[in-house]
Amino acid sequence: GALALPFVVREASLAWPLLIIWGGTLGGIYTVAITMLGRTFATDQLTGAASAQALAFELGAIAGPLLAGIGMRIWNPDGMLIVIGTAGAALAYIGLRAHVALRPSPSR
Repeated sequence: GALALPFVVREASLAWPLLIIWGGTLGGIYTVAITMLGRTFATDQLTGAASAQALAFELGAIAGPLLAGIGMRIWNPDGMLIVIGTAGAALAYIGLRAHVALRPSPSR
């Protein structure tokens, strides 16, 4: 969604479905993350893990609009789209690197 938004934002018939799907996906990611915490951490560690996850999500909720505002000031009028696209590309890269690093090596 973050990578596609700059290309569809000026066409409402494409932007609204993208935003609906993107928003639903983000809600699903939060739910899956909570479930994964429950599977990964022991009961006595779960409170701290859930607090760390909530902190990470809230830092993103604070930093995202702040960076978008800075981007709008620097690259008016497309600064917000540049920031969102760059953040989306960076997160995709980080996720891909983590996926490759955690993939089991083939046994001989």
